Amino acid sequence: MKKHILLRRLTRAAACLLALLLTVTSIGPMRADAAASQLVSVGLYFVKNALPSANLQNVSGYGSGYDIGIYDLDASGDRKQFVWLASTDEIEISMLIDRNMYLSGGSYTETPSGSGVSVGAYHAELAYAYSDYASAAQAAQNYADGFVAWCDGQYRVRFGSYETYREALDAAQYYSDCTATGQTDYGMTVVATQTGRILFELDMDEQTALGIVPSGSGETRTWFKGYQYNGGFRYDRPGGGNMHVASIVPLEQYVASVLSREFVTNWPDETLKAASCCIRSFVSTASKHQTFDVCNDTCCQVYRGVYQYSPWDRLVSLCQQTAGQQILYQGAPILAVYHSSNGGATVSASEAWHTDIPYLQGRYDPFEAQVNTGSKDWQRTLSYDELTRLANAWGFDCTRITAVAVTGYTELGNVAAVTFTDQSGRTHTFTDEDTLLFGGEFYSRRYVILPPHSSQTVTDVTGGAAAAGGAAEAYGGPYAVYDGSSTTTVPQLYAVTAAGTEVLAGSAAVLGAGAGTGGEYPAPELTTRTVVNDSDYYMIYGSGWGHNVGLSAYGAYAMGLQGYSYQDILKFYYQGVSIG
Repeated sequence: MKKHILLRRLTRAAACLLALLLTVTSIGPMRADAAASQLVSVGLYFVKNALPSANLQNVSGYGSGYDIGIYDLDASGDRKQFVWLASTDEIEISMLIDRNMYLSGGSYTETPSGSGVSVGAYHAELAYAYSDYASAAQAAQNYADGFVAWCDGQYRVRFGSYETYREALDAAQYYSDCTATGQTDYGMTVVATQTGRILFELDMDEQTALGIVPSGSGETRTWFKGYQYNGGFRYDRPGGGNMHVASIVPLEQYVASVLSREFVTNWPDETLKAASCCIRSFVSTASKHQTFDVCNDTCCQVYRGVYQYSPWDRLVSLCQQTAGQQILYQGAPILAVYHSSNGGATVSASEAWHTDIPYLQGRYDPFEAQVNTGSKDWQRTLSYDELTRLANAWGFDCTRITAVAVTGYTELGNVAAVTFTDQSGRTHTFTDEDTLLFGGEFYSRRYVILPPHSSQTVTDVTGGAAAAGGAAEAYGGPYAVYDGSSTTTVPQLYAVTAAGTEVLAGSAAVLGAGAGTGGEYPAPELTTRTVVNDSDYYMIYGSGWGHNVGLSAYGAYAMGLQGYSYQDILKFYYQGVSIG
């Protein structure tokens, strides 16, 4: 997938974001103090995507086996405190729910397969407990297929792998002080992936979470579902169903991972440093999920583990340069929402979600127009039948649509209301998030709707003169020179002409004049032009991609190219904030 297309997926789950906004003012700055604990719990698979089994494999050179234990409550009240119970040298392991499981196509399922590898849910168990893992592991070696289990806070020795309780009981009768056990509601089994040999079993209650942490010196990484991850993995079974899987990752590694997915990795240093502060602030205020801090998709922030390409070291370095820094409003971390591009103006949280947040206020954006956002001047033509299907899908139980129009704009020109009319004369007006209903390839709040064979005036926002006494005074330098991977500040720029070499000054500011750290920004310039619809259908003509609240990624990119500091970038998009 091309990077600029991936970027457009920023925070598309508007309903999830609205739920977060409705709760953030009542819960305080943090539900779980991710910044204080320096660990983040990220939901990878859960609820409808919960798994019956999950494979892990050490990345070559980044680990040597695994520690097995439980994740207990930490000081923040979240299950991120790893408690060691056992270890294995196996580099490929699978976690299974406590059911009869069969290896098929590299994964375990509850459907019998022809692979010949199965893991039965029933076992023989010795009647006495052991005080430590080493003693239990040594005793388990005395039995064919013996292994250690953790049950009710004690180590036990089990052996065998049977598909029925009767089979396990028959095996147990040949040993004194031995009985049958297996298939508990919340139990999980850890096996060697290729052979199905049981390595460890955990009999749990609903509040207990299995923990797997890669062992080895230095940085460790683990393959899971095609991605590499730092940190450990947490597994639990709410309601006794399939496993919910979470990544337990150090905060700064999480920030670098999200940075690689939500922003373009070769953008200027200051842009990415600003983004790292957004990511860090967002995760510290997120509260949409009960059993982990954030999920791994656009409902929260896109997280796919370690970025496996050459910019990774640079991203980690940039995150370290802002390590621990968050965007603060009145001393508390903000909900630092961001989007791909706004098309010329952001919107206030009150306009977008009917939730007034002082630092999320709409403003013209003179920076985006200076770069190629990939989402400027888009258009979408819709037939009357397509409009009808769209209106019905979004909740207007209508007959055939005969007209659609923008019936409300925000003060800065973003769409606030769209009204559909059907052939029976009934109307329905969509507002708030529903104004994004023309999504799909494009997803924006800034557009006009042109009836067939019509024209309309649109307003463009560009960079105008800087505020008096502000950034204009810096237009003689310094200058930011961006080489595609990093930004260098130089005192002067030169042009080689037929007459010789000349120093650039004054109007040369358009080449990338640094704005310093004064927080002064150029005033926006508004210009108008006419767009024409020559077709027999309605045309949606717009600019931008995203919910338009908070930071524009492409606007931050443009500011970084011009030499603005990351603090200035953040203070432009979030009003009245400090960085600390």
